[in-house]
Amino acid sequence: MTSGANAAQAAAHKQAGAAAQPKQMTPAEVVAGWKAGRKILPIDIRTPAEYRAAHPQDAINVPLRIFRVRFKELQVPKQTEVLIIALESGAAARALRELAQMGYAKTAWVSSDEWKKSGFRVERSEPPPRTKR
Repeated sequence: MTSGANAAQAAAHKQAGAAAQPKQMTPAEVVAGWKAGRKILPIDIRTPAEYRAAHPQDAINVPLRIFRVRFKELQVPKQTEVLIIALESGAAARALRELAQMGYAKTAWVSSDEWKKSGFRVERSEPPPRTKR
């Protein structure tokens, strides 16, 4: 194999690896985007209990286990920049793949733990009222 072919193969491998990694933003990058006027929609894919304990301001809880169905119900325009909030990159990658399959191109994720540590505003929610059966 020639050195040119080796270089091309190495570049393709590097590009494939980069594509496999979900785009991660820092909490500071997200807040800077909001301050600059970017309309970034925060979607928290953690469980309802984790969401209620603490979540970034204005985040919408769309648990990963029902992500596709629940996100479609929100009727988010395709040009919207969607930010996934997750505990870890594996869960974020799954939600980002779902978004890509639904036609969303502007997506990234942020760690919920990093958000809490950053000092940026978090909200807490009350559990939903129990219904009688």
